[in-house]
Amino acid sequence: MKPPLRLRAETPEDLEIFAPPLQDAIVQVADMAYLPKHRRFALSLNRFRWEEVDPETGKPELGWRYHRTSSGLHFDGVLQVQSKNIAQSNRHSFLNLLDLKFEPGEEGAGTIVLIFSGGASVRLSVECIDAHLADRGTPWSTKNLPTHEEGAKAGER
Repeated sequence: MKPPLRLRAETPEDLEIFAPPLQDAIVQVADMAYLPKHRRFALSLNRFRWEEVDPETGKPELGWRYHRTSSGLHFDGVLQVQSKNIAQSNRHSFLNLLDLKFEPGEEGAGTIVLIFSGGASVRLSVECIDAHLADRGTPWSTKNLPTHEEGAKAGER
């Protein structure tokens, strides 16, 4: 099994590296939090381990099962958070993270957009890019490979 991921992003190019391993992560609404006093947005998610899938065949590179792992993701320097199509009252609902993007502003500031299935999104207004992703605990096996619309290969950017 490959080692746990530990990534840090400080530039738009760094942030692009976060998108492939985060694709198809499952996030419970209750596991997202904005801490305005600390200017931090944090979430706990169950990440599909795309790094263990052969990009040519879509089969697991190691063994016969796919894996998910618990991961923590946080963004510092967050000034404002806006969500769209996320029922905050239904804290036990789940979201499927598809992508994240950076919309540049002035002098390193900008907006980080977390894009979920079903038209849901979270927009983080940030003073700069300061993001951290870390796997936690032991991965567990799953039989399911996330699938996507025809013409788009899962795990592909």
